Amino acid sequence: MAARQWRRAFIYVLMRILFIYIGVEQGFSGQAIASQLAMKILACKAVTIECCELPHLDRSCSGNAFSRYIGLAVKLVRAYWGMMTGPGGWDAVHVAVGQTPFAMVRDGLALKIATWRSRRDARTFAALNGGVFTRWYKSDLPARMLRWVARQAHQLCCVGPRQEASLEKLGIAADSIAVVPNTCEYEALTSDEVTAKHRNATPLRVLFLSTLYDTKGYPEFLEALAELSQEDGPLIEARLCGPVVVSEFDQRFKSIPEAAAWIREQVDAINASSRIKVEWTPGVQGEAKKEALETAHIFVLPTTYPVEAQPLALLEAMAHGCAIVTSDIAEIPTTVTPDCGAMLSVVDARSVRDAMDSLVRDPERRLKCGEAARERFVERFSRERHRDVWRDLLGLNNGSA
Repeated sequence: MAARQWRRAFIYVLMRILFIYIGVEQGFSGQAIASQLAMKILACKAVTIECCELPHLDRSCSGNAFSRYIGLAVKLVRAYWGMMTGPGGWDAVHVAVGQTPFAMVRDGLALKIATWRSRRDARTFAALNGGVFTRWYKSDLPARMLRWVARQAHQLCCVGPRQEASLEKLGIAADSIAVVPNTCEYEALTSDEVTAKHRNATPLRVLFLSTLYDTKGYPEFLEALAELSQEDGPLIEARLCGPVVVSEFDQRFKSIPEAAAWIREQVDAINASSRIKVEWTPGVQGEAKKEALETAHIFVLPTTYPVEAQPLALLEAMAHGCAIVTSDIAEIPTTVTPDCGAMLSVVDARSVRDAMDSLVRDPERRLKCGEAARERFVERFSRERHRDVWRDLLGLNNGSA
Protein backbone atom coordinates (compact mmCIF):
# COMPACT_ATOMS: atom_id res chain seq x y z
CA MET A 1 0.00 0.00 0.00
CA ALA A 2 1.36 3.40 -0.94
CA ALA A 3 2.29 5.81 1.87
CA ARG A 4 -0.63 8.07 1.02
CA GLN A 5 -3.05 5.11 1.20
CA TRP A 6 -1.64 4.11 4.58
CA ARG A 7 -2.10 7.68 5.72
CA ARG A 8 -5.76 7.64 4.61
CA ALA A 9 -6.33 4.39 6.46
CA PHE A 10 -4.96 5.86 9.69
CA ILE A 11 -7.21 8.94 9.32
CA TYR A 12 -10.18 6.63 9.71
CA VAL A 13 -8.72 5.38 12.97
CA LEU A 14 -7.72 8.76 14.38
CA MET A 15 -8.53 12.18 12.94
CA ARG A 16 -7.62 15.50 14.50
CA ILE A 17 -10.02 18.32 13.66
CA LEU A 18 -9.47 21.98 14.54
CA PHE A 19 -12.58 24.15 15.00
CA ILE A 20 -12.01 27.91 14.85
CA TYR A 21 -14.74 30.36 15.90
CA ILE A 22 -15.20 33.58 17.82
CA GLY A 23 -15.29 33.26 21.58
CA VAL A 24 -18.40 34.93 23.00
CA GLU A 25 -18.28 35.35 26.76
CA GLN A 26 -21.67 37.02 26.95
CA GLY A 27 -24.52 37.13 24.47
CA PHE A 28 -25.39 34.82 21.60
CA SER A 29 -23.45 33.79 18.54
CA GLY A 30 -25.16 31.37 16.18
CA GLN A 31 -21.88 30.54 14.46
CA ALA A 32 -20.17 29.72 17.77
CA ILE A 33 -23.07 27.53 18.88
CA ALA A 34 -23.15 25.73 15.52
CA SER A 35 -19.40 25.03 15.81
CA GLN A 36 -19.73 23.80 19.38
CA LEU A 37 -22.59 21.48 18.44
CA ALA A 38 -20.62 20.00 15.55
CA MET A 39 -17.66 19.45 17.89
CA LYS A 40 -19.83 17.56 20.37
CA ILE A 41 -21.54 15.49 17.70
CA LEU A 42 -18.32 14.47 15.91
CA ALA A 43 -16.32 13.72 19.05
CA CYS A 44 -15.65 10.00 19.53
CA LYS A 45 -12.75 7.67 20.31
CA ALA A 46 -11.50 7.89 16.73
CA VAL A 47 -11.79 11.66 16.36
CA THR A 48 -9.89 14.24 18.39
CA ILE A 49 -11.54 17.66 18.49
CA GLU A 50 -9.54 20.82 19.21
CA CYS A 51 -10.78 24.39 19.25
CA CYS A 52 -9.34 27.87 18.82
CA GLU A 53 -11.41 30.85 19.94
CA LEU A 54 -10.86 34.13 18.13
CA PRO A 55 -11.66 37.47 19.80
CA HIS A 56 -14.41 39.81 18.70
CA LEU A 57 -14.95 43.51 19.27
CA ASP A 58 -17.48 44.01 22.05
CA ARG A 59 -19.35 47.14 21.02
CA SER A 60 -21.77 46.86 23.92
CA CYS A 61 -19.28 47.86 26.61
CA SER A 62 -18.42 51.39 27.55
CA GLY A 63 -14.94 52.85 27.75
CA ASN A 64 -12.28 54.15 25.45
CA ALA A 65 -12.77 52.82 21.91
CA PHE A 66 -9.05 53.02 21.12
CA SER A 67 -8.14 50.81 24.09
CA ARG A 68 -10.76 48.26 23.04
CA TYR A 69 -9.27 48.07 19.55
CA ILE A 70 -5.76 47.68 20.98
CA GLY A 71 -7.02 44.94 23.30
CA LEU A 72 -8.68 43.20 20.36
CA ALA A 73 -5.46 43.35 18.31
CA VAL A 74 -3.41 41.89 21.17
CA LYS A 75 -5.84 39.00 21.65
CA LEU A 76 -5.91 38.32 17.92
CA VAL A 77 -2.11 38.20 17.67
CA ARG A 78 -2.03 35.77 20.61
CA ALA A 79 -4.58 33.51 18.90
CA TYR A 80 -2.64 33.52 15.61
CA TRP A 81 0.64 32.92 17.45
CA GLY A 82 -0.87 29.97 19.27
CA MET A 83 -1.85 28.38 15.97
CA MET A 84 1.57 29.04 14.43
CA THR A 85 3.58 27.65 17.35
CA GLY A 86 1.30 24.86 18.54
CA PRO A 87 1.51 21.18 17.56
CA GLY A 88 -0.37 21.65 14.27
CA GLY A 89 -0.75 18.61 12.03
CA TRP A 90 -4.56 18.71 11.84
CA ASP A 91 -6.39 16.40 9.44
CA ALA A 92 -9.27 18.86 9.03
CA VAL A 93 -9.96 22.50 9.83
CA HIS A 94 -13.37 24.12 10.29
CA VAL A 95 -13.64 27.91 10.51
CA ALA A 96 -16.91 29.69 11.36
CA VAL A 97 -16.67 32.79 9.18
CA GLY A 98 -18.22 36.10 10.21
CA GLN A 99 -19.70 38.31 7.52
CA THR A 100 -18.38 41.77 8.28
CA PRO A 101 -15.25 42.87 6.37
CA PHE A 102 -13.20 42.73 9.58
CA ALA A 103 -14.52 39.27 10.46
CA MET A 104 -13.72 37.88 7.03
CA VAL A 105 -10.14 39.15 7.26
CA ARG A 106 -9.78 37.83 10.83
CA ASP A 107 -11.27 34.43 10.05
CA GLY A 108 -9.70 34.13 6.60
CA LEU A 109 -6.22 34.68 8.05
CA ALA A 110 -6.94 32.10 10.76
CA LEU A 111 -7.96 29.62 8.08
CA LYS A 112 -4.80 30.34 6.10
CA ILE A 113 -2.55 29.85 9.14
CA ALA A 114 -4.36 26.67 10.21
CA THR A 115 -4.13 25.27 6.68
CA TRP A 116 -0.40 26.01 6.60
CA ARG A 117 0.06 24.14 9.92
CA SER A 118 -2.16 21.21 8.87
CA ARG A 119 -1.25 18.04 7.06
CA ARG A 120 -0.77 18.35 3.32
CA ASP A 121 -4.02 16.56 2.43
CA ALA A 122 -6.12 18.09 5.22
CA ARG A 123 -9.75 18.99 4.51
CA THR A 124 -10.65 22.66 5.18
CA PHE A 125 -14.10 24.14 5.63
CA ALA A 126 -15.31 27.73 5.90
CA ALA A 127 -18.81 27.78 7.42
CA LEU A 128 -21.40 30.55 7.08
CA ASN A 129 -24.18 30.51 9.66
CA GLY A 130 -25.82 33.90 9.19
CA GLY A 131 -27.53 35.33 6.13
CA VAL A 132 -25.81 38.69 5.69
CA PHE A 133 -24.21 37.59 2.41
CA THR A 134 -27.61 37.00 0.80
CA ARG A 135 -28.01 40.80 0.59
CA TRP A 136 -24.78 41.35 -1.35
CA TYR A 137 -24.14 41.79 -5.08
CA LYS A 138 -21.31 40.04 -6.89
CA SER A 139 -19.35 43.28 -7.38
CA ASP A 140 -19.61 44.38 -3.72
CA LEU A 141 -16.40 44.48 -1.69
CA PRO A 142 -17.73 41.99 0.91
CA ALA A 143 -18.58 39.55 -1.89
CA ARG A 144 -15.03 39.81 -3.25
CA MET A 145 -13.69 39.22 0.28
CA LEU A 146 -15.93 36.19 0.66
CA ARG A 147 -14.54 34.74 -2.59
CA TRP A 148 -11.05 35.22 -1.14
CA VAL A 149 -12.07 33.29 1.98
CA ALA A 150 -13.66 30.56 -0.17
CA ARG A 151 -10.40 30.10 -2.06
CA GLN A 152 -8.64 29.24 1.21
CA ALA A 153 -10.98 26.28 1.85
CA HIS A 154 -11.97 23.09 0.09
CA GLN A 155 -15.62 23.80 0.78
CA LEU A 156 -17.74 26.77 1.79
CA CYS A 157 -20.60 25.55 3.98
CA CYS A 158 -24.06 27.10 4.22
CA VAL A 159 -27.27 25.94 5.90
CA GLY A 160 -29.72 25.53 3.00
CA PRO A 161 -30.46 25.59 -0.73
CA ARG A 162 -31.51 29.24 -0.78
CA GLN A 163 -28.16 30.25 0.64
CA GLU A 164 -26.46 27.91 -1.84
CA ALA A 165 -28.15 29.75 -4.72
CA SER A 166 -27.08 33.11 -3.26
CA LEU A 167 -23.46 31.96 -3.04
CA GLU A 168 -23.48 30.85 -6.68
CA LYS A 169 -24.79 34.30 -7.69
CA LEU A 170 -21.83 35.81 -5.81
CA GLY A 171 -19.42 33.83 -7.96
CA ILE A 172 -18.71 30.85 -5.69
CA ALA A 173 -18.28 27.65 -7.71
CA ALA A 174 -21.15 25.20 -7.17
CA ASP A 175 -18.82 22.26 -6.52
CA SER A 176 -17.11 24.13 -3.69
CA ILE A 177 -20.37 24.72 -1.77
CA ALA A 178 -21.65 22.25 0.82
CA VAL A 179 -25.11 22.48 2.35
CA VAL A 180 -24.96 21.55 6.04
CA PRO A 181 -28.31 22.21 7.74
CA ASN A 182 -28.25 23.20 11.38
CA THR A 183 -29.22 20.94 14.23
CA CYS A 184 -29.87 21.64 17.92
CA GLU A 185 -28.69 20.42 21.29
CA TYR A 186 -31.83 18.37 21.98
CA GLU A 187 -32.96 14.90 21.03
CA ALA A 188 -36.48 14.82 19.61
CA LEU A 189 -39.41 13.85 21.79
CA THR A 190 -41.05 10.57 20.90
CA SER A 191 -44.34 10.53 18.99
CA ASP A 192 -46.12 9.36 22.14
CA GLU A 193 -44.64 12.22 24.16
CA VAL A 194 -45.82 14.76 21.59
CA THR A 195 -49.31 13.25 21.58
CA ALA A 196 -49.49 13.26 25.38
CA LYS A 197 -48.36 16.89 25.52
CA HIS A 198 -51.00 18.10 23.10
CA ARG A 199 -53.76 15.97 24.63
CA ASN A 200 -53.01 17.65 27.97
CA ALA A 201 -53.29 21.27 26.86
CA THR A 202 -55.09 23.00 29.71
CA PRO A 203 -53.99 25.71 29.96
CA LEU A 204 -52.63 26.06 26.45
CA ARG A 205 -48.98 27.16 26.45
CA VAL A 206 -47.59 29.48 23.78
CA LEU A 207 -43.86 30.21 23.59
CA PHE A 208 -41.69 32.86 21.91
CA LEU A 209 -37.99 32.13 22.42
CA SER A 210 -35.25 34.10 20.69
CA THR A 211 -32.86 36.98 21.06
CA LEU A 212 -35.26 39.94 21.13
CA TYR A 213 -34.42 42.01 18.08
CA ASP A 214 -37.67 43.77 17.21
CA THR A 215 -37.49 42.32 13.68
CA LYS A 216 -37.59 38.82 15.20
CA GLY A 217 -41.32 39.46 15.67
CA TYR A 218 -41.79 39.80 19.42
CA PRO A 219 -43.74 43.10 19.11
CA GLU A 220 -46.23 41.41 16.77
CA PHE A 221 -46.41 38.44 19.14
CA LEU A 222 -47.32 40.63 22.12
CA GLU A 223 -49.76 42.72 20.08
CA ALA A 224 -51.44 39.53 18.85
CA LEU A 225 -51.76 38.30 22.44
CA ALA A 226 -53.26 41.66 23.40
CA GLU A 227 -55.95 41.22 20.74
CA LEU A 228 -56.70 37.65 21.79
CA SER A 229 -56.88 38.69 25.44
CA GLN A 230 -59.98 40.74 24.61
CA GLU A 231 -61.78 37.78 23.05
CA ASP A 232 -63.43 34.67 24.46
CA GLY A 233 -61.63 31.38 24.06
CA PRO A 234 -59.37 28.80 25.74
CA LEU A 235 -57.11 29.96 28.55
CA ILE A 236 -53.55 30.70 27.43
CA GLU A 237 -50.26 30.82 29.32
CA ALA A 238 -47.71 32.64 27.15
CA ARG A 239 -43.97 33.09 27.64
CA LEU A 240 -41.66 35.58 26.00
CA CYS A 241 -38.10 34.36 26.51
CA GLY A 242 -34.98 36.23 25.49
CA PRO A 243 -32.79 39.27 26.15
CA VAL A 244 -33.55 42.56 24.44
CA VAL A 245 -30.96 43.53 21.83
CA VAL A 246 -30.92 46.54 19.52
CA SER A 247 -29.23 46.27 16.13
CA GLU A 248 -28.89 48.27 12.94
CA PHE A 249 -31.80 46.29 11.52
CA ASP A 250 -34.30 47.27 14.22
CA GLN A 251 -37.34 49.21 13.10
CA ARG A 252 -39.25 50.12 16.25
CA PHE A 253 -36.86 50.79 19.11
CA LYS A 254 -33.66 52.79 19.32
CA SER A 255 -32.45 51.60 22.70
CA ILE A 256 -32.70 48.63 25.04
CA PRO A 257 -34.43 50.64 27.83
CA GLU A 258 -37.07 51.86 25.35
CA ALA A 259 -37.77 48.33 24.13
CA ALA A 260 -37.83 46.86 27.65
CA ALA A 261 -40.25 49.53 28.88
CA TRP A 262 -42.58 48.79 25.94
CA ILE A 263 -42.47 45.04 26.67
CA ARG A 264 -43.33 45.55 30.34
CA GLU A 265 -46.23 47.84 29.40
CA GLN A 266 -47.63 45.27 26.97
CA VAL A 267 -47.22 42.42 29.46
CA ASP A 268 -49.07 44.36 32.17
CA ALA A 269 -51.94 45.17 29.80
CA ILE A 270 -52.31 41.54 28.67
CA ASN A 271 -52.14 40.23 32.23
CA ALA A 272 -55.03 42.49 33.20
CA SER A 273 -57.27 40.17 31.17
CA SER A 274 -58.88 37.02 32.53
CA ARG A 275 -58.00 34.88 29.52
CA ILE A 276 -54.25 35.26 28.90
CA LYS A 277 -51.28 35.47 31.23
CA VAL A 278 -47.86 36.24 29.80
CA GLU A 279 -44.43 36.16 31.43
CA TRP A 280 -41.27 37.78 30.11
CA THR A 281 -38.04 35.98 30.99
CA PRO A 282 -34.99 37.96 29.73
CA GLY A 283 -32.83 34.85 29.69
CA VAL A 284 -33.62 31.14 29.89
CA GLN A 285 -30.99 28.40 29.65
CA GLY A 286 -30.33 24.83 30.72
CA GLU A 287 -33.16 22.90 32.34
CA ALA A 288 -35.43 25.97 32.41
CA LYS A 289 -35.17 26.30 28.63
CA LYS A 290 -35.74 22.59 28.11
CA GLU A 291 -38.82 22.73 30.35
CA ALA A 292 -40.22 25.69 28.41
CA LEU A 293 -39.89 23.80 25.13
CA GLU A 294 -41.20 20.51 26.51
CA THR A 295 -44.38 22.11 27.85
CA ALA A 296 -45.09 24.49 24.93
CA HIS A 297 -47.88 23.60 22.51
CA ILE A 298 -47.41 26.46 20.05
CA PHE A 299 -44.11 28.10 19.19
CA VAL A 300 -44.18 31.57 17.62
CA LEU A 301 -41.30 33.21 15.74
CA PRO A 302 -42.69 35.53 13.03
CA THR A 303 -39.26 36.87 12.12
CA THR A 304 -38.53 39.48 9.47
CA TYR A 305 -34.90 39.83 10.59
CA PRO A 306 -33.17 40.96 7.38
CA VAL A 307 -30.17 38.64 7.78
CA GLU A 308 -32.08 35.62 9.06
CA ALA A 309 -30.70 32.19 8.14
CA GLN A 310 -32.05 29.03 9.80
CA PRO A 311 -33.08 29.88 13.37
CA LEU A 312 -31.87 27.34 15.90
CA ALA A 313 -34.91 28.14 18.05
CA LEU A 314 -37.21 26.82 15.33
CA LEU A 315 -35.33 23.52 15.24
CA GLU A 316 -35.54 23.27 19.03
CA ALA A 317 -39.31 23.82 18.91
CA MET A 318 -39.71 21.25 16.12
CA ALA A 319 -37.74 18.68 18.13
CA HIS A 320 -40.19 19.21 20.98
CA GLY A 321 -43.29 18.75 18.82
CA CYS A 322 -44.60 22.31 18.92
CA ALA A 323 -47.03 23.58 16.32
CA ILE A 324 -45.16 26.39 14.56
CA VAL A 325 -46.13 29.97 13.66
CA THR A 326 -43.35 31.63 11.70
CA SER A 327 -42.56 33.57 8.51
CA ASP A 328 -41.50 32.48 5.04
CA ILE A 329 -38.12 34.25 4.80
CA ALA A 330 -34.54 32.97 4.45
CA GLU A 331 -34.19 29.19 4.91
CA ILE A 332 -37.38 28.87 6.95
CA PRO A 333 -39.46 27.50 4.01
CA THR A 334 -36.82 24.79 3.49
CA THR A 335 -36.89 24.03 7.22
CA VAL A 336 -40.56 24.16 8.18
CA THR A 337 -43.29 22.71 5.95
CA PRO A 338 -46.87 24.07 5.84
CA ASP A 339 -48.18 21.03 7.71
CA CYS A 340 -46.03 22.06 10.72
CA GLY A 341 -48.28 25.07 11.36
CA ALA A 342 -48.36 28.47 9.65
CA MET A 343 -45.78 30.32 7.56
CA LEU A 344 -46.70 33.98 7.13
CA SER A 345 -45.86 36.00 4.02
CA VAL A 346 -47.12 39.17 5.71
CA VAL A 347 -46.12 39.63 9.34
CA ASP A 348 -48.22 41.97 11.44
CA ALA A 349 -50.25 41.71 14.65
CA ARG A 350 -53.38 40.63 12.78
CA SER A 351 -51.72 37.82 10.77
CA VAL A 352 -49.94 36.50 13.86
CA ARG A 353 -53.17 36.69 15.86
CA ASP A 354 -55.11 34.78 13.19
CA ALA A 355 -52.44 32.06 12.90
CA MET A 356 -52.28 31.57 16.66
CA ASP A 357 -56.05 31.64 17.09
CA SER A 358 -56.51 28.98 14.41
CA LEU A 359 -54.20 26.61 16.28
CA VAL A 360 -55.58 27.54 19.69
CA ARG A 361 -59.15 26.65 18.68
CA ASP A 362 -58.37 23.43 16.78
CA PRO A 363 -56.75 20.83 19.08
CA GLU A 364 -56.62 18.10 16.40
CA ARG A 365 -54.85 20.34 13.88
CA ARG A 366 -52.48 21.55 16.58
CA LEU A 367 -51.55 17.94 17.40
CA LYS A 368 -51.03 17.06 13.73
CA CYS A 369 -48.81 20.12 13.28
CA GLY A 370 -46.74 19.20 16.33
CA GLU A 371 -46.30 15.64 15.06
CA ALA A 372 -45.36 16.86 11.58
CA ALA A 373 -42.78 19.28 13.06
CA ARG A 374 -41.22 16.50 15.13
CA GLU A 375 -41.08 14.14 12.13
CA ARG A 376 -39.52 16.84 9.95
CA PHE A 377 -36.84 17.45 12.56
CA VAL A 378 -36.02 13.74 12.89
CA GLU A 379 -35.79 13.26 9.12
CA ARG A 380 -33.76 16.37 8.25
CA PHE A 381 -32.23 18.09 11.28
CA SER A 382 -31.48 15.54 14.00
CA ARG A 383 -28.04 15.28 15.57
CA GLU A 384 -27.55 11.91 13.84
CA ARG A 385 -28.33 13.48 10.46
CA HIS A 386 -25.94 16.37 11.18
CA ARG A 387 -23.20 13.94 12.19
CA ASP A 388 -23.64 11.92 9.00
CA VAL A 389 -23.39 15.02 6.80
CA TRP A 390 -20.12 16.04 8.45
CA ARG A 391 -18.73 12.52 8.37
CA ASP A 392 -19.46 12.39 4.63
CA LEU A 393 -17.62 15.68 4.09
CA LEU A 394 -14.68 14.43 6.16
CA GLY A 395 -14.59 11.05 4.43
CA LEU A 396 -15.20 9.21 7.69
CA ASN A 397 -18.25 7.26 6.53
CA ASN A 398 -15.98 5.35 4.14
CA GLY A 399 -13.79 4.17 7.01
CA SER A 400 -14.08 2.63 10.44
CA ALA A 401 -14.10 5.78 12.58
